[in-house]
Formats: sequence, structure tokens, C-alpha cells
Amino acid sequence: MGADYISKTKKTQRKGWDRAKRKMSLDELFSQMPESIRTILVTPYDLTDLSKFCEGGLYELNVDHGRIFVYLKRAEIGVCKAPPRSVLLALIALGGKTLGLFHKQQEHSGLVEVVVCLDAQSNAQVA
Repeated sequence: MGADYISKTKKTQRKGWDRAKRKMSLDELFSQMPESIRTILVTPYDLTDLSKFCEGGLYELNVDHGRIFVYLKRAEIGVCKAPPRSVLLALIALGGKTLGLFHKQQEHSGLVEVVVCLDAQSNAQVA
């Protein structure tokens, strides 16, 4: 029974595999080099309610006086007090505003890592 099934579906499964292999190219898997992905450490204002920082969360980031403030639905929920200089300069070059994406929460400190979108093209597409 198993050999009959394999002999009947052998060609179609191979075609499906080849098609999926072409779809999933290296460019698609690694669309952004790890060196270009930048994260910042955000201190949440309310450490007891971390539900605002969750998987898949998209945040607005705003630069003001050398700090990066994090907003969710126009409400300020956290701040990055000492952002890396390269990220700060790149955000200023973009106009001081960009988007951020939740990356992970540090277990003991409660700080949240947010991936900063520094690509001007993706900002223009979302806005």
C-alpha cells in the first residue's frame, strides 16, 4: 500500500518541492543582514503591566533631547535613556520618527529590546 502511494505521487511531490524551493530563496530568508538590524533597550514606564510590550507589537519611536520615546497608539509607554549614537544619528536623519518592533524582554531586569526600523523605504511604505 505504501509503495503504491509513493509510486503514484512521486512526480507531483517532486514538482511541489522544487516549486517551494524556488520560492524560498536565500534573498527571502535573509532579507536584512544582521549587522543592519539595530535594537534599543527600552525602560517601560509601568513594570507591573508589560502587556503593552508583546510579540508582534509595532511601536512609534520619537527622538527628543537625546532620548528615544516609545509610543503605542499615541500613548507614551517607555523610553530609551541612552540609545547608541549611530541609531540616534540615523533617526535624526530620518526626521526624528520611525517605527519599532518588539524583539524580546529581558528576564531579570524587565527591560524590553525593540528593533528599530532605520530603512527609509519601509518607513515610507507604512506611513
